Amino acid sequence: MKMRKIKLILLLLSLFVYESSAQEVFSSTFTNITASSVSFSAFVTPDGIATAVTFEYGTTSGNYSATTSTTALVASSLTFNAGVTGSGLTPNTTYFSIVRAASSTLNFVSTESSFSTIPDVATVTAGSQSNLTSSSIDISFTTYNGNDNSNAAIRYGTSSGVYTFIQNYASNPIVASMSSTTHSQGLTGLAPETRYFYITENTNSQNTAQTGESSFRTRSTEPAAHSTAFSGQGLTLNSLEITFDAANTIAGCDGYLILHRIGSYSSGVPVDGNAYANGSTLGDGTVVIVNDVNALRTELSGLTPNMQYYFQIIPFNWDGVNNDTYNYRTQATVPSTIVSLEVPSIAAHLISNLTYNSASFSADIGDGRLSTTVTFEYGNSTGNYSSTTTPIVLAGNSTTVNTGLTQSGYNPNTTYYTRVRALNSNDNTLSSESSFTTIVANATATLGAESNITINSANISFSAYNGNGASNAAVRYGTSSGVYTFTQNYASNPIAASLTSGNFSQGLSALNPQTNYFYRIQNVNSQNTGNSAESNFWTLANEPAAHSATFHGTDQTLTSAELFFDAANTITDCDGYVIVYSLNNYSTGTLNDGGAYLVNNAVGSGFVGAVVTSSVQTSATVTHLLTGNEYFFLLFPYNWNGANDETYNYRNQATVSRTTVSLGIPIISASSVSVIDSAKVDVEYTIDEDGGDVVTSSGLVWGAQYPTLDDVSEEISEGGLGSFSGSVIGEITPSVSLYARVYATNSYGTAYGESFEIRLYDRDGRSVAEEDAAPNSGDGNNDGIPDSKQRDVVSFVSNSAGAYISIESIDGFELSEISEANPEERSIYAFPLGVVKFSVDASVAQIKIYYHSTSDLSGYVYRKKDKNENWFNFQDAVFSSEIIDGNQVATVTLTLHDGDIEDYGPPRDGIIIDPGGPVFIASATNIPIWDSPWAILAFLMFPILVLRFKKS
Repeated sequence: MKMRKIKLILLLLSLFVYESSAQEVFSSTFTNITASSVSFSAFVTPDGIATAVTFEYGTTSGNYSATTSTTALVASSLTFNAGVTGSGLTPNTTYFSIVRAASSTLNFVSTESSFSTIPDVATVTAGSQSNLTSSSIDISFTTYNGNDNSNAAIRYGTSSGVYTFIQNYASNPIVASMSSTTHSQGLTGLAPETRYFYITENTNSQNTAQTGESSFRTRSTEPAAHSTAFSGQGLTLNSLEITFDAANTIAGCDGYLILHRIGSYSSGVPVDGNAYANGSTLGDGTVVIVNDVNALRTELSGLTPNMQYYFQIIPFNWDGVNNDTYNYRTQATVPSTIVSLEVPSIAAHLISNLTYNSASFSADIGDGRLSTTVTFEYGNSTGNYSSTTTPIVLAGNSTTVNTGLTQSGYNPNTTYYTRVRALNSNDNTLSSESSFTTIVANATATLGAESNITINSANISFSAYNGNGASNAAVRYGTSSGVYTFTQNYASNPIAASLTSGNFSQGLSALNPQTNYFYRIQNVNSQNTGNSAESNFWTLANEPAAHSATFHGTDQTLTSAELFFDAANTITDCDGYVIVYSLNNYSTGTLNDGGAYLVNNAVGSGFVGAVVTSSVQTSATVTHLLTGNEYFFLLFPYNWNGANDETYNYRNQATVSRTTVSLGIPIISASSVSVIDSAKVDVEYTIDEDGGDVVTSSGLVWGAQYPTLDDVSEEISEGGLGSFSGSVIGEITPSVSLYARVYATNSYGTAYGESFEIRLYDRDGRSVAEEDAAPNSGDGNNDGIPDSKQRDVVSFVSNSAGAYISIESIDGFELSEISEANPEERSIYAFPLGVVKFSVDASVAQIKIYYHSTSDLSGYVYRKKDKNENWFNFQDAVFSSEIIDGNQVATVTLTLHDGDIEDYGPPRDGIIIDPGGPVFIASATNIPIWDSPWAILAFLMFPILVLRFKKS
């Protein structure tokens, strides 16, 4: 009995021992080692279990932060040499590595091994030159040593390509690094005024790198001293002379650079290695060059009289050919001197005789007995003198002259700032600033027009100019010419100061109906009262109290119609009627109050057919109509004072009396057009009269708002009177709004019934109300078109998510049979957003689904059901999100193929059927035990083990 138990235990242990030793790693090697890559290999024994092999590595022992791609070994493999390449490694670095072999039951890890990458090749890049003197220079360069110590040097000489000298970098060796580093090395002991050529090199254990050739020229030696003599004197009112030592008396001096400036010494300092020219600017001074080594003086002309000039003199040396050899002596005390000249004078500056646009100027000018030009300068902001008076020329016969002039063209009520300029052959003299203010100009008023005239009010427009001073405006009016009993002040008084005429409007109220009012505009400022010319207007008569209770008509002849209505005197304040007619539908226009209408005047889309001027007349005839047409008539009552057309007042509001008359064409008394389904429209209509000739055909037309037989049509009856019905099938595009109406034709023409809007909807199975209630005002995919009007877009409420889902066919294919499916998935999956099912008529289609209940689908996969009722993870699904109506909405885009695994329907039938939805997978610790294949195997073998136990 004990032996049987031992056998059973051994048998069970053998099963699990077999599973636990499913993999072994015998060895691991490293080959093809470079600065950034290595080849890994190992002998792995899957031993009958599908095994994933991965090499893990890192730069510290026991820390393997990087992994290679995984090699999958099938269960049937015997001992197998699996190898992969690791790249992106750091040069000259030691790495530690293990091999991991993992299956569904075990995770085997090898012992740790190590390898080292080789250094990368060294590089060097030329930099810049700095601190150049007559015998030295600093040269910068950038090195990269591939994570290896390196040595850098500069090779140089006086001939291109011949580098006689070498200067090693002072901080060699450069410590190993993975980044480029910038350095600087000085060259000393160089010869003055000499051109040197050089390259930079960098050497590590792998190679020596060199830059291309560069060059520089050393400066000349600096002059040994400054000039000991430096002075100046004026020669004329605009020229002077500067004196100094000859350059050849100073060691290493080839000439002088002289700087001068008015009022103070120049802040400029010449830069070695740069040549300057006469008249060029240096800092805030002007340059004079003296390059004659024997010169003792130089003259300057074209200067400004009565100014004080400050001079500095700086010696230089150069090789006589190359500007980059210039060397200036700027240290120690630079010699300087000052030279002065003379100007005219201004004693007084007065402004008088101010008007709204002119002023008189005067000033006392000291001309110094020289011809002098006097100008008065002015502008409308302090320190800004953008305008000048006509210049006054003084002969220069006395020392002081009082002069002046009057200038016009100024703006009223404006402050100006002014000064005097006196100019003779020596220089300008400017006075201090003064100011003056012009007075306000006279106010004026100009008539505009009347508008918005009613029975008791009117708006009056006008222009007012207030001379750049505040003013008050008013409308003065009355019922007699020249007698202005009433005053209506402008509501926004005072009118702010302005230099231009402004346009204004003022309303008058509490006026009497059909009365002639006379008025003018008054505008008052501080200078005067301005009045406009007189004008007048009539107020409207009272509007008729009602419309005619009766209005109907009949054809009188084939070209005229007679209209019948109530007498005007039966309506309060009604003097007559205007009848307006049009074809196809009632006129869109209304009558304008304050004007009389004549027959054939246009009114909107119609014309005046008759004007009834008698208050007792009850009928009117409209002539010159066309046979075979249906005319639509409107009746407008009016009131006026019987003499003045501008008192006309028409009743346009409420329901205007209307009727229709057909001339020789059939009369359709009733009609209806109704949509049955996506391919069928039912029509019913009744033809009461034939218009005097036999009705030859009738049916339906559809197209624009008022379609005719020129649009699409279908005949339902071949003629006759009575009631008819029929259907139009398969002629109208779904989701497109059209208009349809019944027609009936005889020899005189065609009559049309009422126009109906028809619209056939798509096959998605969702109501217009449901789609119009979707987010973003019924535009769930945010394309600017309501989803209910599109065949390729649908929005519906998901019962699972409790919120809207929108589906869009990106290619424009029609979507149909939209529904929610039961996932019927195992417990490890959850479909929180539900499973949608739809059909699309296409061989390949891109579908985008919007989940309005969530903003993010991170961590989700898209699962679909194939035609064999099996669920799988769909790989051609792209998760993203969009902002719709201010909200972030999660999306998934699917690429579907007819007949592939993702098509739930029959293969290659031109229709893709798609059930699926986003899911997240529960954690591995929650997976039921029966989802483990080893647990199932153990369960199935348990009865066999029991039988063997009993037999033993």
